[in-house]
Amino acid sequence: MITLPQRSSIEPHRLPQRQVLRDWSNAKDTTTTHPRVPCTGARGVLLDSSNVLDVPRPTQRDLGRDYPEPTFGSYDALGLSKGWMTFEQRYGPYGYEKNSSSEARHTSPSVDWNSVDWGALVDECAKANDARFRLPKVMSQRRPRFRLFDDNDAKQHQEEEETEVPQHETGRQAIILRTWSTYEYYPEDLWNLRSIITEASLATHGDYQVFLLVDLKCGEACQDVFTNATLHQEILEKSVPKEFWNVAVLVHENLQRSWYPKVEETRSMWQIMQPLQLFAHFYPEFDHYWQLEMDARFTGNVGNMLQAFDLFGREQPYKQARERASWAYMSSQHGTYAEFSSAINSSLNGNATIWGPDRIKNVEPLLLPNNNDNKNDPLPPSPLQDNFTHALHRPADLLLLTQLNDVRLFERHSDWVFAEWYLGGFTPHIPRYMSVPAQARASYSLLEAIHRSQHEQGLRVASEATLPSWALWLGLKIVGLPIPRFQFPEREAHELGWVLNGGLPGEKGRFEDGIARGDGVYRGSSLGFFLRPLTFDWWSSLCDPMWEWWMMEGEEGEDGEREREEEERKKKDGNHPEYVVVPKKELPGFMHMVDGEVYMPEMLLHPRKSNLYHAPG
Repeated sequence: MITLPQRSSIEPHRLPQRQVLRDWSNAKDTTTTHPRVPCTGARGVLLDSSNVLDVPRPTQRDLGRDYPEPTFGSYDALGLSKGWMTFEQRYGPYGYEKNSSSEARHTSPSVDWNSVDWGALVDECAKANDARFRLPKVMSQRRPRFRLFDDNDAKQHQEEEETEVPQHETGRQAIILRTWSTYEYYPEDLWNLRSIITEASLATHGDYQVFLLVDLKCGEACQDVFTNATLHQEILEKSVPKEFWNVAVLVHENLQRSWYPKVEETRSMWQIMQPLQLFAHFYPEFDHYWQLEMDARFTGNVGNMLQAFDLFGREQPYKQARERASWAYMSSQHGTYAEFSSAINSSLNGNATIWGPDRIKNVEPLLLPNNNDNKNDPLPPSPLQDNFTHALHRPADLLLLTQLNDVRLFERHSDWVFAEWYLGGFTPHIPRYMSVPAQARASYSLLEAIHRSQHEQGLRVASEATLPSWALWLGLKIVGLPIPRFQFPEREAHELGWVLNGGLPGEKGRFEDGIARGDGVYRGSSLGFFLRPLTFDWWSSLCDPMWEWWMMEGEEGEDGEREREEEERKKKDGNHPEYVVVPKKELPGFMHMVDGEVYMPEMLLHPRKSNLYHAPG
């Protein structure tokens, strides 16, 4: 049991009123009356269909094989494209160069990346498309908005009350990349950032806006960063490469302490969502906020993937969404996603384990049966009265990249060491939910509600439990994304299904509640080895070697070193595949080599460590 500090005696302050729940009842598509305007890329050329230099294109070669079927998740369920790319095809437009000839050779003039101002390009793109967004204006991101909370600051309260917060869908989403002031930016990091901004922001005509949220690690020396413009600029220039200055937002621990004094914890290991909550509060013009880490990689087009994720979330009904999210969907075991959903419904006899909010006394729900603000789509009194139509075509308030887990089902403290870490008048058996890693997409409504709970009441749960728990307490729509994930070396599919899910929905009467109960989730510390390594996980040793394979870093002269490294790791622990190093002569089955070029399918990877960094604090 983790020892909790004594509760603060600070009295909660009630924030000025804001409409927390965004209204979707009058949402409309403005693209018919206001067409999309192409935006300019880093080479000064419009990113339209004729531009083959700035945005990567999948190979046109016939690789002579079927597209790989992922161990978990599905390309078809999410509507993802099935392209192949070499490393140079993927990152050639963003500065990667290879001496050998390649299908991806780029003949355009080289870019002086130091002279590129991504912030200006993104702002121009948003302004060119502002007629499509339901905002009075597209706010410039250049002016720092964070400020410390001061209960006695009348000006601050007036600004809070006058802040123009959209009350309906705006059509814009933010992508928040979490970094810190001591982070070392290697060339690979720069290629990755350029690809995300180009593909997710510029190529989508401003639907997404990318930010670097920079956690300052300079202690008291920079605590005045929010009131001293000169200091702010100095720290910005020291912390972030020049081309990204105008997409960076600085955050300091004292900002969290000033807004959340009753939470009594600001360290990222415990409260990684606090800066995201504050970002949504100060940048309310976005409907949703993706939180991604610097070691996440998209091997395919970022914008296309995120748009597919968004569409999947919209097409999922509210009914039984929590149950579906608890499963690791495997097409080899569950059939199509529609068949999988039908099996869960059968196991529940058309009912649901939770309808509306998972009520607790500490949090006031945003949605209640027959009593919500969305008059055009009220939540029916019972799930049996809903034919999977409620919230259909409405975006999810929370998109999860991995399974949703009920914290109360963990068998031992070691299975998730943060299980009993909570504060704020919660009872010992309060319903709590988690999903790892702490990367997801959260709505403005969800983040603002958490912000108010923490500011006014000091409510807290651990980082990975914050978004899922509040989403369910509030009664919001939560959707688990069946993203493609590959395992290598791969176990038998039926064994993985038993360990991670506990079997099939409704099998032998074990799943009357429709919730996956695999030992690999609820006995994670003892059975995690069976599930690893995966291409997306909270931790995996597969991503680095497969990435190096893709880069062809294992070529000429490095075979011996790679083999020696592999043998050393085998000596450390021959029983745990999390120590695996992809052998030089054993390319993972989901990758493919043709004529000396390694091709990668499209997926989201985590974690790919560009360096052995560790964020202090």
